Amino acid sequence: MIERFGLHWDGRLRIAAVELESGRRVMFGAPGATQLSVSQAVQASCAIPGVFRPLRAGGRSFVDGGVWSPTNIDAAEVGRGDRVLCLNPTGSMRAGIREPAGALEAATRSLAAVSRSLAAAEALALKRRGASTRTVNPDQDSVTAMGANLMDPRPRQEVIGAGLRQGRRLAAELRAAEGSRPGQGSRAEED
Repeated sequence: MIERFGLHWDGRLRIAAVELESGRRVMFGAPGATQLSVSQAVQASCAIPGVFRPLRAGGRSFVDGGVWSPTNIDAAEVGRGDRVLCLNPTGSMRAGIREPAGALEAATRSLAAVSRSLAAAEALALKRRGASTRTVNPDQDSVTAMGANLMDPRPRQEVIGAGLRQGRRLAAELRAAEGSRPGQGSRAEED
C-alpha cells in the first residue's frame, strides 16, 4: 500500500528497527543503512517481538525499533537551533478502567516510567548538540481511549479522535508561545 503513495527515501525520513543478528539499531533512510523500500522499513519497525514475525531482508532479520528505545529521538540528525518534536505514545500508559488491577497496572505504569525516562535522556543528548526538544506523551483522554492493550484495534476511532484533539490543543499552545516570544520564531519548549 505504501508504494501506491509513491513514498521513497528523500533524505528526511528515518525509520528505526533493530537487527536481530547483531542486536544493533538500524536507522533506515540514513546514509550507510541497509537498503530497504520504505514499505519494508515500516514493516520492520512494526515487527513487535512476540506479536509479529521479524522482517527478513538481505539475509538479516529486523524487528521494531522500540526494542532499542521507545522514541529513538537521539538518532535525529540535529544541530544548533534545530527543534525536535517527539511523540511518545507509551509515555503515559496505565491500565484502563476495564482492565484488572494488580500486575497489569504495575507493568503498564513501569513501562510508562521507563519510556518517559529514556525519552528524557535522549532529549538531553539532542540538547547537548544544540537542539531544543518537546516530548509529547498522551494526555488523559488519549490514555483512556488507548487502554492498556495498544494492539487492540477496537478503539481505533476513539484513539484517532483523542489524538487529534490533543494535537490541535498542542498546536494552539505552540502558536501562542510563538506569538509571546518576540524574535524567537517558533521554538518549542525545551525539556
